[in-house]
Amino acid sequence: MLFRSVTLNVPSQITAHSLSVVAQNSSNLGTNVDLLAATILQSGETLTVVEADDIAIGPGNVVTNAGDLSITATGSISGAGVINAGTGNVTLVSYQSISLNQVAGQVRGTKLDAQAFGTAPNGTVSANTSVDQLTALASGGSVIVNETDDLTVVANGLIAATGGNIAVSAAGN
Repeated sequence: MLFRSVTLNVPSQITAHSLSVVAQNSSNLGTNVDLLAATILQSGETLTVVEADDIAIGPGNVVTNAGDLSITATGSISGAGVINAGTGNVTLVSYQSISLNQVAGQVRGTKLDAQAFGTAPNGTVSANTSVDQLTALASGGSVIVNETDDLTVVANGLIAATGGNIAVSAAGN
């Protein structure tokens, strides 16, 4: 079903095992789902998801058409699907860990801002990216990023917990 836009801001307003959304315009979702697939069709329109627990990006991917994309979860953010904002920015905030490292370029956009606020052994950011700019914070662990091409790390952009590692590899310059 195609919606013009979807706005469900109440925390955990959508509860299900799997959620698949296709919308024409910007959408805001309050969820408690295990798997997420979403597509925003209109150019420059945004997607914001606030998840009550862990969330996995499903095989259907999460995509905007050059619009910003934001996912905040009280649990972990993981999965095998791709997050693709085109020329938009991606913001990922987890109160556990972010683990999007199963396929090359799994997180795509102009800029990635990834923040994991879990305590050790959680609080790690691990992502395979295809972005131009990166900021990452891992409050309880390490920052591990594998980039498909050139990457600019924004000033003060990589922060890991005391004793945590920072490892960034980029195939470009």
